[in-house]
Amino acid sequence: MKLVGVDRLMGNLRRLQTAVDHGVQTRVALNAAEIVADRARQLAPVDTGRLRDSIGISLTPPREMSFSIRGDGVRVFIGPAADVIYAPYVEFGTWRQAPHPFMRPALDMTRDEVQQALAHGLWSAIKSSI
Repeated sequence: MKLVGVDRLMGNLRRLQTAVDHGVQTRVALNAAEIVADRARQLAPVDTGRLRDSIGISLTPPREMSFSIRGDGVRVFIGPAADVIYAPYVEFGTWRQAPHPFMRPALDMTRDEVQQALAHGLWSAIKSSI
């Protein structure tokens, strides 16, 4: 029995591993996270605009209140900046103030779009490598 194309297959697998390295995964996750952050900015109630303007993404969890997108070794945090200490009170409310959710609805509303962005980004990296 002779296997034809094994060398080519092994070469393609090596290129595939390189294509989906940590840097590519990080770039794809950051792009997908921006979809959620954009929607959260649209949904955030605006008084001074500080809360809305502080919503961002990062690779480290400095955010007071954040959601994360996790991949194989990659984690991206989405939420208001840590110095906007009232963000959780806006999202969840207090005994005096009704909640005005903006982060969770943003995540719920963009779930399919984020999954598509992740799949498309990774698939593009794979296709360009083989």
